[in-house]
Amino acid sequence: MVQKGIFDKHDRYLPQLNILHPHGSVYWTRNDDEITLNYHQSSYDITFNATQEKMISTLKTVLENDDSKYIDLKELNCTGNGGLLDSEDFWSKYNAIPIVNPTKWKFHETVFEEAYYQILRHLSFELERPNSVLITFGFSFADEHILRLVERSLSNPSLTVYISCFNEIEKTAMQAKFKGRNNVKYICLDVNLTFEQFNTAVFTLNKGTE
Repeated sequence: MVQKGIFDKHDRYLPQLNILHPHGSVYWTRNDDEITLNYHQSSYDITFNATQEKMISTLKTVLENDDSKYIDLKELNCTGNGGLLDSEDFWSKYNAIPIVNPTKWKFHETVFEEAYYQILRHLSFELERPNSVLITFGFSFADEHILRLVERSLSNPSLTVYISCFNEIEKTAMQAKFKGRNNVKYICLDVNLTFEQFNTAVFTLNKGTE
C-alpha cells in the first residue's frame, strides 16, 4: 500500500497484513454467484446431545494419546454405541459449510472453486513481492496446490516463512517437507502450541531488554 504526500512529491510505503482463507470459512455464505463474508456471525451450527458429546470426548482421548493403537479405535467402535451418531445428518450439515477440505477432489460448488483459486493467485503474488513474510498456523501443507505454490515462492530470497508447529512431531514433519530451505523458520514451544499460546508467548511484543 502506498501513501502519497499532499502534493504527490513523495510516496511512503505502508506495511500491509493480508489474512487469507484459501480453504474457506464458516463466515462465508453463498449469495447466488458470489460469496459474502460476515465475521460477526456464522449461520452454520452442528450440535450434539450429551451422549454424543461423551462419545466424541472418548474418541478424542484415544486419538490424542500417543500410545494409542489401532485396536483401541476398533474396540471403541465395537461398544455398540456407534448408531447413536447420525452420520448422515452430520455430513449433510458439514457439506453445507463453504470450506475446502485438503483433498484432491475439493469442490462441490464452482463459486467456491473460483474463490479458492483467486485466493491462491493473490497469495502467490504477495509471496513474490520483496521482503514478504508468510506465517502459517494450524496448517499441515497437506494441500498439494498450496505446498507447491509455497515451494516455488521460496526461490524469492527475501521471503521468510514462519511455520507454527503444534509440537515436536509436527516440527519434524515440516522440516522434512522443507528440507534445505534456509528461509523457512519453525515456531515450536516446549508445550503444545495452541492459538492462545501463540498469542501470548509468540505473537507479542518483547517487553524485556536485549
